[in-house]
Order: sequence, then C-alpha cells, then structure tokens
Amino acid sequence: MPCERWNYNGQIIEAVNDFNYLGVVFNYTGSFNLNQEYLVGKSLKALNVLLNKCRDFDLKPKIFCQLFESFVGAVISYGAEV
Repeated sequence: MPCERWNYNGQIIEAVNDFNYLGVVFNYTGSFNLNQEYLVGKSLKALNVLLNKCRDFDLKPKIFCQLFESFVGAVISYGAEV
C-alpha cells in the first residue's frame, strides 16, 4: 500500500489498495489479478444459476452453448478491453 497522504480542501483522502469502478477492480500496483478473481467468482455464480435452471428442460447442446455464451461468457469477458 502506498505511504502517500493526499489532502483535498483540508480533508485527508483515504488511500486504498484496490477499488471497483464500473465492474472492473483496479489495484494500486496496476495488477489485474484481483479483477480476474472477481470476474471468475461472478462467472461461477452465473454458471451455477444457468445449470440449475437448465436441469428442468431437455436442451440440445447447441442451445446450451448459446445460453452459456450469453450468460457466463458475457460476465467473464466484461472489461476485457481494459
């Protein structure tokens, strides 16, 4: 963690190791490891919901793959441009 102290209008601004901005986790070191862990966790939750919902239906593999790409793929690739 940086040892810097920042002030704005006489108020000390809290220094943090990382923060979430629009769904992307930024770390003060510039590393995106925390962001990857965050996205993997969200993707696993989306996969779990998808699997639980799809058990009730007899889906063809192609349909399941499209659902996977729509729900899980969209979550895990969010912010990939960064």
